[in-house]
Amino acid sequence: MQNRGRDTTDWLSALTIIGRIFIFVPIAVGLIQWIIDLTGKSPVDNEMIYSGSAMLIICGVATLIYVAVKRFRQGLRGEE
Repeated sequence: MQNRGRDTTDWLSALTIIGRIFIFVPIAVGLIQWIIDLTGKSPVDNEMIYSGSAMLIICGVATLIYVAVKRFRQGLRGEE
């Protein structure tokens, strides 16, 4: 399949940003939820939030690993 006008570095940079968002947003939400839990007035089911956060973090790590492999392969081929 051809990359019609799509620059590979832009595509990988976008995936890197998405992967970082998938990792750091659930951590930030978990931190906020933890602070709310300290007050004892949490209206939300914590298990649901933590399991969803774990899945997003796993997706973020998988995305960053994919980007790392693609960049490594580009480096082996000598592409910029």
